[in-house]
Amino acid sequence: MFDYLASSIAFAHVSLEEACARVAALGLKRIDLWFVSGMCEHLPPNATRLDLPRIRKALKDSGLACHALSVYGASHEVTLARLEQLAELGGKVLVRDSQTGAKDAPQDVVERLLPFLKHAEQLGVVYAPENHWATAFDSIAQMLYVIEALPSKHLGVAYGPSTRTRERNIRRMPFMRWARVSRFTMPGIGALRRQDIGRTPPISCPARACWISPPCSAR
Repeated sequence: MFDYLASSIAFAHVSLEEACARVAALGLKRIDLWFVSGMCEHLPPNATRLDLPRIRKALKDSGLACHALSVYGASHEVTLARLEQLAELGGKVLVRDSQTGAKDAPQDVVERLLPFLKHAEQLGVVYAPENHWATAFDSIAQMLYVIEALPSKHLGVAYGPSTRTRERNIRRMPFMRWARVSRFTMPGIGALRRQDIGRTPPISCPARACWISPPCSAR
C-alpha cells in the first residue's frame, strides 16, 4: 500500500511547530522538512547548524517522523551538514537541485553530486537530486545516465511532476532508483504538494492511491 507525507513548504507561513501540527492534523505520520531561502524558512536555511532539539520536540509533540529534508540552492557546506542532520533526525532522503544549467551535461550532474553521494553512503541515507526544466537533469534519458553512472542504493531521483521534464514516459525509470514520484520519498511513500495536484495525469496504479506511480507493492 501507499503511505503519504507532506512537505512543510505547504505551511511556510506559520512556525515550524504549527506546520508540524497541521501536517499531523491531516492524519499523516511523516514530514518532508524544507529549509529553502525565500520559500520556507522555519529555521535559517543557510546556516550549517540547525536547532535539532527544537526540531525533535516539534516532531515529537506532533507525533511525526522526519522522512526527508529539502535544501534547494544550498551551498556545498550546508548540503553536507544537512546530510548529517538528516541522519541524526532519523530521516531517509535529502533532496536538492541538480546544480546545473541548460548548457551543462549529465556528466556535470554526476561530478557535482558525487561528494554528496559519498557522504550519504557513509551516513546510510539517500541523496536525491530533483528534475528541473532547463537543467542537465530534466529528461528521462538524463536521469537514467546519472543513475547508471552511479549505481548506488544511496542515490535517488526526486521526480517532481510540477517541475516537468521533456518526456512524459516515466515508466522507463527503474522503480527502486526512485526517491520520489509526485514527491515520492521512498518506494510506497508519496509527499503531497499543492502545486502537484491535478498537474500530472494518473498512471495506472493498483493501489489507486496516488496521481502518478510506478508498479507498487499494492498489486
